[in-house]
Amino acid sequence: MSGRDRNPQLDLARQLGIDDFSQPSGGCCSLTDAGFANRVFDLFQHVGKDRFTVEDLTLCKVGRHFRISGDAKVIVARNEDESHFLRELGPLRPRLEPADEPGPVGIIDAAGLGQPAEELILQAARLTARYSAAKRASAVRMLFITELRERELVVSPFSPGQVEAWLLR
Repeated sequence: MSGRDRNPQLDLARQLGIDDFSQPSGGCCSLTDAGFANRVFDLFQHVGKDRFTVEDLTLCKVGRHFRISGDAKVIVARNEDESHFLRELGPLRPRLEPADEPGPVGIIDAAGLGQPAEELILQAARLTARYSAAKRASAVRMLFITELRERELVVSPFSPGQVEAWLLR
């Protein structure tokens, strides 16, 4: 048997005289979603099966995830609700937002690196700008926000082809 249809299983149970079984679940396990499962496996590989937090796992459900290096991932919100959620994470993860145009929040998830290197910050800013309303502009003003400060960066957004290889599907 294969696929999501349970009727063949129920038919077989009737043929075998099995009529006392619990109602099967409704497919609500997040791990059945390929995108979520791939993000969890990436988390296990890069953070470790015994070192991730509940917050790390919760982040696997939110946004577009881009593995830009072995140590760093950028998560970019897909809508306003996700942007709000990423803003609420607090100072633990550096955040990027377009300064002038509507657009998503992006966070740098670089566990153990401390303050991200400037190159990583610029990559994350260009990646987040790629999904803003100014994605076709030659220069976008982005805000880089940490618990200690906020500063402005001016970057050119990545093209779709430049980010494709980083996207965790």
